[in-house]
Amino acid sequence: MCEEPFSEADKQTAVEAREAFFNKNFEECLLNLKKLLANRPNDTKVALNKAIVNYIHKLKFKQSEEFENDLISIAENMGVSLNHSKLNELSLPKPKPIPTEHASLKLNYALLYFYQRQYSQTELILANLMNILSLNHDDFAESAYFYSYLKNLNIIPTKCTKLNHKIIFLYMDTLLALNRHQALFHLCNLLLNFDPGVSVPETLCNVDAFRATFGDIQLHVRIFRLRAALLCGHLQSAEAELESLTLACDDNMLVDSSLPGINPNVLTFLSAQLDYYKYRFGNALKKLAKIGLAGDTSTLEPALMWNNMALVNMRAHKYQLAGIQLRRCAKALDNFTLTTVPAHVQNQRNSKNADNPNTPVVPCQKFNHTLLQNVPIQAFSASPHYPVLYNLALQLLYSNRQHAAFESFVKLAQIFPRNPSIWLRLAECCVRVEK
Repeated sequence: MCEEPFSEADKQTAVEAREAFFNKNFEECLLNLKKLLANRPNDTKVALNKAIVNYIHKLKFKQSEEFENDLISIAENMGVSLNHSKLNELSLPKPKPIPTEHASLKLNYALLYFYQRQYSQTELILANLMNILSLNHDDFAESAYFYSYLKNLNIIPTKCTKLNHKIIFLYMDTLLALNRHQALFHLCNLLLNFDPGVSVPETLCNVDAFRATFGDIQLHVRIFRLRAALLCGHLQSAEAELESLTLACDDNMLVDSSLPGINPNVLTFLSAQLDYYKYRFGNALKKLAKIGLAGDTSTLEPALMWNNMALVNMRAHKYQLAGIQLRRCAKALDNFTLTTVPAHVQNQRNSKNADNPNTPVVPCQKFNHTLLQNVPIQAFSASPHYPVLYNLALQLLYSNRQHAAFESFVKLAQIFPRNPSIWLRLAECCVRVEK
């Protein structure tokens, strides 16, 4: 880490780089950062910013290995370890402020894992940042999460408010990805009913510091709590939370912040999800239709909306209609693939050697590595092809097309051999055929 003071020339270069970045003039930003790094070769903050801009501009969010190697190299120069071990409950260190540069580096490393769908690694890095036990701890029990695992939570790990926001939101998204809905519900309750003087040492989190960090994102945390309540089956709590949030948005009670306001479609979708769980299928479909199915083919919104409508119809036992909607969803996914995945990569997955037709299909792990090198990482992360294939197989099963459903589940079992739900569905196909 560089402790040298900035010269006037370096300050001007840094300001120009910052302005160029926010104006999305990445080429100029990169040139300024290179110039700055030449004058300050030991400044790890400049090196990290240069690596990020290079990943955005030059690599176009592709070639993730190169970006990861840059982060590892910067970490070595900082003396920071990116190999995180699980914290022991009996030896949890006391919360202490983390240098902003260290936290920013670890956050970027966690983001890289998150978009590569390596959620357990993401959670481990963030748990270490916030001084709590990892969910992957051998003795983890969700019922004890609120009382034990969060007792040493460092709610304000850095002095940078925006960075603290990013850390906590990524951790919440990771809990959702890991299906740790009860843990997320406990965490949101802690943040929304936080007593800074009791929960953590006063030297680290006084009332003013807590309000400065989380006062302007309270409604966003409530959205996460609503999502967790729905997924945990706390429908009464979810309904009350939804009504309160709707009133807050209608009365323009959103607090100004650097974060975008809550999109009304988010509340409409969550309201539809509540109707779905309460068997009010007609209301759920009306609300989903209100959000709209039209959209840019470069996004996944049309596909996800068709998928959600299909799930509602399946639960309402309208299997034929659900099948039509799932096929529209698959078509929308194909359109998304055409706009994001290069043709040579699309052909690689199922390509076979013309001279040897028995050439095996490219293994999923190897193919995913190829995707990460050729596809923007956010597109790789967002693609819901496999969940949609599972839903389509389920629709075939419920439509008494057991053989077609079996073939679809077999494909999924080859990709996710340790998923018990898929094997149970395969067994169900066999039972239905024998009836």
